[in-house]
Amino acid sequence: MRSRRRAQARVAPRIALLLACASPAAWGQPQDPASPPTTAPASAAAVADLGAIPVPVLDDFEPAVREQLEESRLAVERMQADGSRRADVTEALGELCLVYLRYELMAAAEPCLRQVRALQPVDFRWPYYQTILYVRDGDLVEARASVDAALALRPGDVPALLRSGDLHLREQELDEAERAFTAALEREPSSSAARFGLGRIVAARGDPAAAAGHFEAALAGQPAGSLVHYHVGMAYRALGELERARAELAKNRQQPILFPDPLAARLDALSVSQRALLFRGVEARRRGRPELAVGAFEELLVSDPDNADARYNLARALIDLGRLADAERHLRRSIEVRPDFFDAHFNLAVILGRREDGDGAVRHLTRAVEIDPDHLPTRVLWARLVAQQGRRAEAIAELEQVLSIDAATPGARLALGAIEADLGNLEAAKRHLRAVAEQAAGADRERSQAHLLLARLDPRGTPRQQVLAHLRSAVDLDPGGAPARAALAEELARGGDLAPAADEFGRLVELSPEDAGAHLGRGMTLVLAGRYGRARESLEASVGRLPDHPALGDLLARLLATCPDPAVRDGERAIVLAERVVEVDPTVDHLETLAMALAEAGRWEEAAVWQRRALAQEEASSGSTSERRRHRLTLYEQRQPVRAPWIGPQ
Repeated sequence: MRSRRRAQARVAPRIALLLACASPAAWGQPQDPASPPTTAPASAAAVADLGAIPVPVLDDFEPAVREQLEESRLAVERMQADGSRRADVTEALGELCLVYLRYELMAAAEPCLRQVRALQPVDFRWPYYQTILYVRDGDLVEARASVDAALALRPGDVPALLRSGDLHLREQELDEAERAFTAALEREPSSSAARFGLGRIVAARGDPAAAAGHFEAALAGQPAGSLVHYHVGMAYRALGELERARAELAKNRQQPILFPDPLAARLDALSVSQRALLFRGVEARRRGRPELAVGAFEELLVSDPDNADARYNLARALIDLGRLADAERHLRRSIEVRPDFFDAHFNLAVILGRREDGDGAVRHLTRAVEIDPDHLPTRVLWARLVAQQGRRAEAIAELEQVLSIDAATPGARLALGAIEADLGNLEAAKRHLRAVAEQAAGADRERSQAHLLLARLDPRGTPRQQVLAHLRSAVDLDPGGAPARAALAEELARGGDLAPAADEFGRLVELSPEDAGAHLGRGMTLVLAGRYGRARESLEASVGRLPDHPALGDLLARLLATCPDPAVRDGERAIVLAERVVEVDPTVDHLETLAMALAEAGRWEEAAVWQRRALAQEEASSGSTSERRRHRLTLYEQRQPVRAPWIGPQ
């Protein structure tokens, strides 16, 4: 529905402000921004003819909204025809602009606002509303020009200053952003939005301590703005206060900082439509702004708590934000209101499956299949879940029935192959999987998964080159699939193809930046390949990305302490890293790394002390000590460093 209206627009996709607008609140301004100020008379030419009034297509709107939009336009036309006062006609035109903007008819609202601004050039409202329009449409150049024009008319307006600061901050124009947020804070010392903006500025300048102070002040003024906890956590992480960082990051529920904005609230108050709110939320999700979608759906539910569509869409937005428990609650409520809501049952089953509630997932998928037995992908997913519960005969029967309906359903044959493999029926599994892998284009993801399963199915009985061929096909068919790329990287490393393995691990890091295994694989293969400089560079980046992961810190510390290339070694940095790892996870290997780092720094006696601790811990846990560890102690006692940390006597 939305596409027909958006097709009229001449501007780019919208990007909403990070600072959302709250309901009106006492602001302490000398003039109420929601009321029209005294305006200078427009030029005679400007008021003689208002020009063509934009007439958008309204077919997709519900009757109440169409009536509101049409009546607003007809009111302007009637006033023109009746010879009403110019000021009254202009006000009516301005009201029409706002109604267009409220329902996101951007292609009509944009020329309408330009027209009314030309008629009332000193009226603060019109450049301010243009700012809102251009931000939503993603035209940040025009948005900045509009907010500058608004501030020229009213330099001390706090909402305009906040919007200006946010726009400059998006462009990394930190000095300009700071001036705007500081001016807003001077006029409104309790402004959490201004504090939040200043915190982001000083964080970008590399001062996490000052940033944390601003963020904490923002939260003190607006505790509900949980998004700020993320920024507080990142500031503490930069300061090395990892426990406090973790505690703050866990509090983030993606709720933005709000600020009182009477003009924006006036815009919201124009809506007569629940459907408009639903459209707004759906559009926000489509644009990748789930936090804005949540606000729209929650607003709709205040007036209509039993709206199943709103609850379902709210749940989808919450899933996008990772708030699965809240999403589950709304999906259950939507099913209570509408028991035959197929999509709600399906998505609830997915959430339950993620938290390993297999019985609950199967129950809701069973209901979804009852509601729509012709939806074959749901039947395939049901079969996969019951197979995981050990009910393989039921799963096979269901999958064979699906294939009898549509033999080209790749998911069904893929699932059959996986079940036969679990049962040890390798030939039957290979037959199904090969049938999927050899299909024509159109099911590339399923074909990729089939190649991956074929590579893993019989590793001892399959030549290595054939395994690699399957894995490369899996990656080629689904380049964004992390499991296939990880399997290819591991197989290359296992076979000694270290340079290409490191490259594949590097691509895996790009696909899954939070995957510690990918970071470790890339670093280790680079080390073993003798690419020490590149190994240090990549591991430094990995530790910067995942500073709390002990294995990454340990691997970098060990490289810096023992690398054969003196240009790569850095004993002091290695000690800092190793001490941090030992504090968090004092394993035998981590104790050894600290000893290696101390030895590289020439602190032989301390190195020997830590190596003896490692030997004592090993003996306490296994009853013996390895020759390799004893040999390293001897090196330290002889004032020699370790230069082969991953090889040597066992």
